[in-house]
Amino acid sequence: MSGSPILALPGPAVHWRYDGDFIIAGQPVVVQQEGGQGRGTGWAVWDGAPTLAKYLEAAADDILAGRLPLPAPSSGAASLPPPQSVLELGSGTGLAGLAAAAALRLPTMLTDLAAVLPALERHVAANPRLAALVSAAPLDWRHPHASPALGGSNSCSSAGSSSGGNGAGCQEAGAAVAHPRAAVAHPRLVLAADCLWLEELVGPFVGALAAAASQPGDRALLAYQSRSTRVDGALFGQLSAAGFDLLPAPVVPGEPPRGAIDIYWVLRRPQQQQHCSAT
Repeated sequence: MSGSPILALPGPAVHWRYDGDFIIAGQPVVVQQEGGQGRGTGWAVWDGAPTLAKYLEAAADDILAGRLPLPAPSSGAASLPPPQSVLELGSGTGLAGLAAAAALRLPTMLTDLAAVLPALERHVAANPRLAALVSAAPLDWRHPHASPALGGSNSCSSAGSSSGGNGAGCQEAGAAVAHPRAAVAHPRLVLAADCLWLEELVGPFVGALAAAASQPGDRALLAYQSRSTRVDGALFGQLSAAGFDLLPAPVVPGEPPRGAIDIYWVLRRPQQQQHCSAT
């Protein structure tokens, strides 16, 4: 643990037991929290995951049709090809990704550090009605292309506890087998919830997002709680520099209050606009 940052994060403001009481599209989504045991943030459910889950449920028809529920007028990117798969970065307990499978019924890949994979696989097994759609694979934000989730052959691991997916390196092979449909199907919807609280995580996260949402029509949903103006500035600046637009997702009918969580659509700018921005 030497050199690990000391976190002072407020606890979740929304509370479910996640033992069958959290319902998405009529389907209980079950996960087990293991926080408070010195195991790091990846074993607990924070506010962004259930907030994003409820947004996915409320906006499912628009998402599946390729319609982006954006403020009007938007940047001209109000529609995209319908997504064919879902990939979650920094899944932690996997709640948001499992909820996406329940709401969207698309092949869904949960990813996190190799140390988190056994818990993720248990959570997939605890949701048998979703298990045919959901699989898990290791993905280290510092080495995203090595992940089987993105077509790589190595799995990325960290000896420490989960810290948002930015492990130390690629060390173990074959810790989980990626679902082939989830690994290759584009256009892809990328999810990320409760992933960023330290400035040092921003660069690896943006790199992993760029690798996961690399093809035309790919898009991302980010559930984010502002905790630091430095982290905010780094995130928004690096996403823009990587060719992404960050657009607030308005509350949709049937969605509960979000509290302190902001939800953004993250869309890759057309190549011509990226070139103009760079020049």
